[in-house]
Amino acid sequence: MSFTQRKYLSILANHETRLWNSVDKALRKHNGPLTLGRFHTLAFIAEHDGEVRIQEISAGVDITVGAASRLVDRMVNDGLLTRTAHAHDGRSAWLSLSESGRGAFAHTEALLDEILTEIFQEVDESTILAVTEGIRKIDQALRRFEAQKL
Repeated sequence: MSFTQRKYLSILANHETRLWNSVDKALRKHNGPLTLGRFHTLAFIAEHDGEVRIQEISAGVDITVGAASRLVDRMVNDGLLTRTAHAHDGRSAWLSLSESGRGAFAHTEALLDEILTEIFQEVDESTILAVTEGIRKIDQALRRFEAQKL
């Protein structure tokens, strides 16, 4: 591994942790109804027309099936998600946002937009787009590596 690649790994890991923790803390400070992890999960479900299974959540938000199952159980118990039996697979269930989940998602989405606007106010959009594109390309390389080697 070259120094450049090690430096990238270090900076990215530190940045992701700092950004996630800062946004999550800001959401709590502003009495947001969701943690960033729960928002991320609801956003994934909403992006997929509101009907997904635990396995798809696991893959979509990059957590284990066990972690996704526990998260979903808590979110169902908290009234954020509804679980509907799968018509053809009795072992599986469809998950969708409940009315309360849709409200919490919309409120948190607006709050998140405000927080991110404040965080990135001194960074021009072209820089954000360039970094995003670079990370997307590196992520594609990582996914190819995982498919071939892991």
